[in-house]
Amino acid sequence: MIVTRQGIPAHYVLASAAHHDVKVAVDLVETYRQKIGIGSDKGYIGLEERLQYPDNLRLIIPPRDNQENKLTKGEKWFLAKYRKIVETTNSLLCEQFNIQYTRAKSKWGLTNRIIAKLTGLTLAAYLNYLMDEPLLHIKELVF
Repeated sequence: MIVTRQGIPAHYVLASAAHHDVKVAVDLVETYRQKIGIGSDKGYIGLEERLQYPDNLRLIIPPRDNQENKLTKGEKWFLAKYRKIVETTNSLLCEQFNIQYTRAKSKWGLTNRIIAKLTGLTLAAYLNYLMDEPLLHIKELVF
């Protein structure tokens, strides 16, 4: 999933658990043809080689311990700040919206239920925006 700097889901790819993240990420990031920065975790090492136009994106992927290339201070700051936002969004989808339990019986049903849960998160963030609250404070909106 790609989220905005505020944590709102902007784009996602739905794939089976058998697909590795790097294979699915190509479909996700190739839709963006602009110079954007994308931070990820170590699971996406090798993504640059799979992209058709790697110069269109600024990928920041932390190296493994045995790799020579290290991150700059700015890249470390970027990952620390924005990975937390992505993890918060994923956590909200799991804990507040139970996205892992759709109980769908078909691909169509699964897709619709995922879209409904993402729409619910976006609506809750918009309500927080209208009330001048932090966008991802969804629990406080409900309770």
